[in-house]
Amino acid sequence: MNSIFLVLIFSGSMTVFSFLFSDQIAAFLGASGELVSLTSDYLRYYILFGIFFCMAMVLAAFVRNDGSPKLGFSGMAAGLGQVISCMIMLPHFIHGKGKLKLKLLPLKKYYISEILKRGIPEFPLFP
Repeated sequence: MNSIFLVLIFSGSMTVFSFLFSDQIAAFLGASGELVSLTSDYLRYYILFGIFFCMAMVLAAFVRNDGSPKLGFSGMAAGLGQVISCMIMLPHFIHGKGKLKLKLLPLKKYYISEILKRGIPEFPLFP
């Protein structure tokens, strides 16, 4: 129960914090101008589901450890929602309906480095 309670407190706090300070978070992440507003709106909607993402992970671990691995798998199969999302949106690019085009390109060390610089937090994980 301590684990569940801590996850609820942490994810609930992060949800409230992120919801209230979404403009500042967007700006901190590098958004500027109109992009701050758009990023902030996206963050507010997305963060509302954070508690459920966190709780699903914790509950799945407990259910598996409690002798019901099939139930844990079934519960986490809700991740199929992300697969369905991809299946709904991917045709937009496959059929060339937008300005952005998806195509397979060779990996380049420079771009990998730049992506990692922006995608990995700047603070150390283990001080």
